[in-house]
Amino acid sequence: MPARNPHREEKLTRQAGATSLVREIAEGLRLLSRDPYLRPIVIYGATLNLLLMGYQAVQVIFLVRTIGVSAGAVGLLVMCASLGGVLGALLATRLCRRWGNARALVLTQALACPFALLLPLTTSGLGLLLFASGAFVLGVGVSVGNVVVGTFRQSYCPPHLLGRVSSASMATNQGTIAIGSALGGILGSAIGIRPTMWVLTAPLALTWLLLAFSPAGRGRELPLAVSPERHNDQSAGAASLPGTVEGQR
Repeated sequence: MPARNPHREEKLTRQAGATSLVREIAEGLRLLSRDPYLRPIVIYGATLNLLLMGYQAVQVIFLVRTIGVSAGAVGLLVMCASLGGVLGALLATRLCRRWGNARALVLTQALACPFALLLPLTTSGLGLLLFASGAFVLGVGVSVGNVVVGTFRQSYCPPHLLGRVSSASMATNQGTIAIGSALGGILGSAIGIRPTMWVLTAPLALTWLLLAFSPAGRGRELPLAVSPERHNDQSAGAASLPGTVEGQR
């Protein structure tokens, strides 16, 4: 009987886990590309992350070198986005009950995204209020969006597909975060800091239209679950992929 090699078995286990994760993300991307609700939400989130991370990559340089803000004031101004995030998390449930989760999502993004245009308008003195208010309202909008989308995904996706959809969504969003940060740095070196802020915040102000013209923008509430027809299509698509959990049963 051959001797066991625990190191080799551990390596094979890690490789199998990595392969399974990649396959799961690929499968989740296929499902996201077909669903009329999940697809625009993921596209919106990825686009928003790209532009947010792009301007945030240069915002400290913008405040310090372009505006002439002290280190302490920079910390306070950047903190405004976090304070907005806390308020958004507290308001999300109340807004969903009052307006419906679909309207709460679209309306908060429509109200928050245009405030990005205040950031490149920032000047010294009282003009710092432009940056503070822009960052704060954007933080509120992003936080409300995260709460609504996260809750919607949990109830909407069938349990056996939730992990795949979540991993694919996270992979997409995290990928655009890295790209956005690199883009902000490249643009800042190429065209200057304030022009970079304009290039990235101008499209950010319009990203809410991706939701407004999607099925999420046409009703008061997002659906509680995938319709039976789409559920069957998605399950069949998942089962047809080799190596999935469903395919091994």
